[in-house]
Amino acid sequence: MKKSDIDIVKDHSTLKNWIQNSNISEENKTTINEAIRELTHLKIMNNKLQSEINLLKAASINSFVCVVHENAKTKGFWEKERNFGEVIALMHSELSEALEEYRNNKPSHYYEDEKPEGIAFELADVVIRVMDYFGYMGWDLEETIFVKHMYNKTRSYMHGGKKI
Repeated sequence: MKKSDIDIVKDHSTLKNWIQNSNISEENKTTINEAIRELTHLKIMNNKLQSEINLLKAASINSFVCVVHENAKTKGFWEKERNFGEVIALMHSELSEALEEYRNNKPSHYYEDEKPEGIAFELADVVIRVMDYFGYMGWDLEETIFVKHMYNKTRSYMHGGKKI
């Protein structure tokens, strides 16, 4: 257990001792103690989840590509090989979902039954699909983004001259 986990348990132990020494009925003490146990467990799990989030935030783009692709494989998305057109269509479907969120005046971030929804989450799905494909192909996303960005810096203002 990490120090923060130990502090959580100590805090709840102090509360537990106070409850045992108070004039609360035994039935209520049992209920409260069960709630404390559950809270302790949830706080420790939250600490572990936060640690994982911090690791992922500190990870390189390429290591995150590997994590994303492994998750997609684990969830069965690569049980059969996909052709390039299907992969692009799946990326495009996420863009279409973002557009629908926008057209329906939905907020950028919201939750429905714990599922993240909104324009930002749909755009994140596009990035996840791109990362998954880079992982499948074994391509270096960091290098590719860097090279493309460096080239874009050399381009003229509003290059291309095309209309939307």
